[in-house]
Parts: sequence; structure tokens; C-alpha cells
Amino acid sequence: MMRAITRGIVAGTAIGAALVGAGAMWRYVRTTGKKTPSSITAHRVWGS
Repeated sequence: MMRAITRGIVAGTAIGAALVGAGAMWRYVRTTGKKTPSSITAHRVWGS
């Protein structure tokens, strides 16, 4: 029971972090007007 709850929390947190990262990236791209390589972006999002 606890394991399933923990797994759900971890999954929800990961999805939330991905959405926040995507939103921040989108805002950055729109304000600067230039796109960064996805590999660098992914590394920056998951590295922080």
C-alpha cells in the first residue's frame, strides 16, 4: 500500500517538474527569440 502511494507521488512530482520545466523553457524561448538544443535544455531541467 505504501509503495503504491510513494510511486504515485514520485510520478506526480516528475510530471509536475516536467510541466514546470517545459513552461519555463517556452517562456525563455519566447522572450529571447532563440531556441536552444533540446539536449542542453533537458540536461538543465533534470540537472537542477
